[in-house]
Amino acid sequence: MTESYIDAVIRRICNREGGYTNDPADPGGPTKYGITKATLSAWRKQPVTANDVKLLTLEEACQIYKAVYVLKPGYLLLQDEPLAEQLIDAGVNHGSDTAIRMLQKVVGTTVDGQIGKNTKAKYDEMKPSWKVFSKFMARRLALYKSIIQNKSTQAKFAAGWMNRCAEMIDIYVAAVEIDPAVEHEMLLVSGLARKQANDIQKSAAVRKQSPELFGKLSTKMNSI
Repeated sequence: MTESYIDAVIRRICNREGGYTNDPADPGGPTKYGITKATLSAWRKQPVTANDVKLLTLEEACQIYKAVYVLKPGYLLLQDEPLAEQLIDAGVNHGSDTAIRMLQKVVGTTVDGQIGKNTKAKYDEMKPSWKVFSKFMARRLALYKSIIQNKSTQAKFAAGWMNRCAEMIDIYVAAVEIDPAVEHEMLLVSGLARKQANDIQKSAAVRKQSPELFGKLSTKMNSI
């Protein structure tokens, strides 16, 4: 993965995460560009306030992402830029340990939250490589289902998560060469996710059904 590619990935994540928020329903608390108060405190090696998060610059946020969410997890070992972008985004949203463990379950290696030679070898064995992405995205969609089932107030974020997954599918499809039939199936899933996100935004009743909707999308993605 080249430096320019990393920078582009990070910029997309910052745009996706948006500016300062402090939503009581968000367990991350004060957040800017997706950087939480806890993450900023760890980065600066001292406690920070909500105002410190609010004043976080885009430049420092990018530095944090590169160090904490790109280099430290070891995604570069896979030597697959499009998949690495998916892992980085999932790591930002769910935690790098969770993203790596999902990947390890997909490729069938020891689930220890660390990318090493065994994970790399198992990844290399799984062909075609887009299978890794489709199975990984299926697990990510299933994770959103589980999150909302475990805490119903998280349904507030369901539409955003649906759109996020749709965007990540579109980004992956645009970045790799896939059989047209497979590409078509993936884009059908992303299109359906966007439609459901729109329905969730418009209807509280549909929002309550979001775990089931995430589950169906996961099944569709896993079957590709």
